[in-house]
Amino acid sequence: DVTVLAKDGSAASLDQFKGKFIVLNFWATWCGPCVRELPSLERLDAALPEDKTQVVLISQDRGGFKQTERFLKKLKVNFPDNFIDERLKYSRSIGVVSLPTTVFLDTNGKEVGRLVGTAEWDSPEALALINWYLDQ
Repeated sequence: DVTVLAKDGSAASLDQFKGKFIVLNFWATWCGPCVRELPSLERLDAALPEDKTQVVLISQDRGGFKQTERFLKKLKVNFPDNFIDERLKYSRSIGVVSLPTTVFLDTNGKEVGRLVGTAEWDSPEALALINWYLDQ
């Protein structure tokens, strides 16, 4: 029931992605490891089947979309599905204690995996792991 802030200023729920396998990444502009992994998350998103998967970013920045959009543009990465967890309610509700944290949600929105720390998300190993989840 916890929502995050969408770009249009509305409260958004991840229910909009039900039916897809979600790679949910919690990040912030001030988090060096987060910044290093964002390009690989973008490449992962491009490599996965669009009808079955979605990479979603949730920022913990307090500066709003003006800050995060400018930052993503500077990095030359594009994530249409990015949100802000203004008061960290969503992050706390699912137990995010450090950044970056990436959570895998199955097609019903149930957590099936989690990685705390950075990863090269477009590596053969990461792609194999996500494809394993998709085959379940």
